[in-house]
Amino acid sequence: MWSFARTCAEFGVGNYEQALEWARIATEAMPEYPGAWHYLAANLGHLNRIEEARAATQQLLRVIPHDNLRMIREILPSARPERLEKFVDGLRKAGLSEMASS
Repeated sequence: MWSFARTCAEFGVGNYEQALEWARIATEAMPEYPGAWHYLAANLGHLNRIEEARAATQQLLRVIPHDNLRMIREILPSARPERLEKFVDGLRKAGLSEMASS
């Protein structure tokens, strides 16, 4: 969980390279924890490493098959709006859809 906390903190201040390193550690340590995959994909999206971001999104969808941006907004409604939108934007760049596919 330490690595996950660090990726959240680094992401929050826009240190995407550092956040990416911590997200990689988090996904290795907790491969079934969706939050780690969310941050890995979002960081890669913000770094415009789109192919890697899409691969991370596929791993995320392996853990939560119907995950989507609308769900993220519903799950995190108390997050600061600007930080939430930055997170959602990174996930959008990584290929997470607005709505779950049927």
